[in-house]
Amino acid sequence: MVAMEKADSLMEQAASVSLQDIGNLVQFDPRPIDSSEFKKDADSFLKNACTLGTQLLINNLFNLPVEKVDDVVIAKLPAPSTLLPREKPVPKEKPLTKWEQYAKLKGIKNKKKSRKVWDEVSKTWKPTWGYKRVDDSTKDWLIEIKKNEDPNQDFFTKRTQERNERVAKNELQRLRNIARSTKKKVPGVGATPAVLSENPDKLKLKKALNIAKKADASMSKFSQKLENEDKVTKGLGKKRKFESNYGDIKNEKEKQLKLFEKLSSTKDKSSKEKLNIEKATNKYIQSENAEKSSGKKKITKRSKMGGGQKKRKFGKKK
Repeated sequence: MVAMEKADSLMEQAASVSLQDIGNLVQFDPRPIDSSEFKKDADSFLKNACTLGTQLLINNLFNLPVEKVDDVVIAKLPAPSTLLPREKPVPKEKPLTKWEQYAKLKGIKNKKKSRKVWDEVSKTWKPTWGYKRVDDSTKDWLIEIKKNEDPNQDFFTKRTQERNERVAKNELQRLRNIARSTKKKVPGVGATPAVLSENPDKLKLKKALNIAKKADASMSKFSQKLENEDKVTKGLGKKRKFESNYGDIKNEKEKQLKLFEKLSSTKDKSSKEKLNIEKATNKYIQSENAEKSSGKKKITKRSKMGGGQKKRKFGKKK
């Protein structure tokens, strides 16, 4: 009885002083901590304080108006009184895609489809779209051939290719929507943005044509050539040829001699690679004189630092 009375008195004391924000489910106890009790047993002191605060919060929750949702009783929380800071900024609204803009302009409303549909063939519930969807034509073991189609071609491979093309088209459309929303250049088809910039010139268009031609499996070996293609892409995509390291010594000697004759010849005055012997000799003499003068300066500095020793003269003994 004494313990119950003590607990009730503590509850009344805490209720008269404590602050609550039921909207955020927060309980504040502004009373100062009793240092003597805390030093005796810190764990039990904190446990009792938390139990008291939680009990007060639950008592106030039961006083709130309630409603029944799906056979469950729910309390209506009031608006929070404490403004809590956000960790991250408020998310921006997602920009509308091209189709969403068109639908909004024309007033088209999307009809909600059920997630699963009853399949009469398998007698099971199947997803409306996606993996293992109902009426999946890509899983049929029999394909109907139309009158105007070639019966000798592989229709199963054709069906797989068409499916892959649809997937690639959807992915391209998704990337275009992202580029449009971020106000970047929308990527095109047939050339990469790195090749075709905002102001494409003749050379960049040639490079784009060369890249597109070599994008197939045969590296444009069996692809059909366009009109005047050789003239347009002349010199593009050719590999440089280097001579082997173990070449003919005679040919190397002739090349070196030709290069020396070209440098030393005075006949071709327009040649910029001509060797000027006078200029080269003068430059060499100047560099030698500069080295000598710098050497003399070093010697004179050392003699000054030597403490001014007097030179001794050695003559004949009388």
